Amino acid sequence: MKTTRREDLGEILPIDVTQQPRKVRKHFYCERECWGALVGVDIGMLVGEFRAAFGHEEIGVEDESVPGSRATVVLHRHHDKFYGPAYLSSLAESTTTWAPQLLHGATRALACSTNGVLIAFDRLPRCKVVTAFRPDLPLRSVSPTTEDFRHEARRRWRQSVHRSGQHAETEDLADALASDRGDLASLWRIVVALGRARAVLEGPAASLLAQADARLQKISPTQQQGMLREIDEAAALDALADAVVEGDLPELLNHLVALEDILVAVNLLGDEARAARLTDEVAVRASCIGPELVEIAAYAERRAAASRGTLQQYWQEVGSEALANAIRLSPPARDRSSLLELLSGWVADVVRATQASVAELVSGIAVSQPSLARGERPSEVHAYGIASTERVLRAFLVDQDHPTGEDVSDLLTRTGLRWSFQGWQVSPGDDAVLVVLTGPDEESLAGGLGEVLARAGQDVAIDALPLTGAR
Repeated sequence: MKTTRREDLGEILPIDVTQQPRKVRKHFYCERECWGALVGVDIGMLVGEFRAAFGHEEIGVEDESVPGSRATVVLHRHHDKFYGPAYLSSLAESTTTWAPQLLHGATRALACSTNGVLIAFDRLPRCKVVTAFRPDLPLRSVSPTTEDFRHEARRRWRQSVHRSGQHAETEDLADALASDRGDLASLWRIVVALGRARAVLEGPAASLLAQADARLQKISPTQQQGMLREIDEAAALDALADAVVEGDLPELLNHLVALEDILVAVNLLGDEARAARLTDEVAVRASCIGPELVEIAAYAERRAAASRGTLQQYWQEVGSEALANAIRLSPPARDRSSLLELLSGWVADVVRATQASVAELVSGIAVSQPSLARGERPSEVHAYGIASTERVLRAFLVDQDHPTGEDVSDLLTRTGLRWSFQGWQVSPGDDAVLVVLTGPDEESLAGGLGEVLARAGQDVAIDALPLTGAR
């Protein structure tokens, strides 16, 4: 299908062709997202066309993954004719705002359109859409209007691209009060915005809070109980679990924020036991977040630091469970012989001489296997992992030209719990080892690699990652 352009982004590519069928089924066909109003077509009719291709109602997810199957042909056609043009035109609109997403720094961005579409896209190496969806309200009997989608998308966007604090919460609360129609959707926005404003350390001005409090007092106990019955956290928890299984980072963040909304709402409305159960349920699902989604732990750490009370506990639980699982699923500690095979020259002799076992050294740090671009040109090393913000981090490269270890700590960058290594190239056919160490303080990691390893005790964690040039 065609691409689109935007002056500040250049050419924008659609969702990767391999992901288009899944996104069409998950979002475009979703009745609650109301895409039919944007594209001028009956979505139910398109879903019927999709089902008719199989001659039965129940279609497994695996049916869409077979290239060239009738399922993928229909799904790709619906993407290229309806869903793709809708999200690309939304992103291209001059009124659509975008900003780097907190999870990805400058590489991943999130856009919010005036018709209530959130579009996550990668900016490098080329601008390419990752996903597009319309954030729904978690209220069973409410059919969202375009205005509801617009307000909901704008609020989710603020929480994803701004640090939680006065700016986001002030805008949320002001918008909620200004758009009050007196219906359930409007009351929901006010309750969520007020609950969030009370739960952050730097909230809106006292005058705005007083205005919201006065509006809350006008919501009768019967209306408040009705809202509590309307909230469908079960569907929100299921959506979170799906995002964890799929490894979909933008949607994982969206569902965590949606559940945060439910948490602050039920807590503000007085059902503290329900809020506690919800935090426990989210923590269970966060405990399944894999190392590839570890950035969520860093985001949760920032949110917890800016919050208090129930909201702080929520993000602490999310962060700790995600971090613990990432470490559990990281490559297992190497035994002494396998680690020695990775290191070369006198560095290996130092490791042999150290009193601490390698099993003790390789602990407390989670890493990914480095990615290397394939081809005949030098490959740039890109590795990432997680380590406590209270620990010092250093990195060394060991190769034929640097047998004693080259200090490359200046190529490490840290964002909360997450660290990344980028900027070193490996030539085709060359082998090297990236040694990453964490310690409790600067003194524990002072000196060259050999010195650090010689005195390393149980308080120093180490991992050695083999880097093999593209062949």
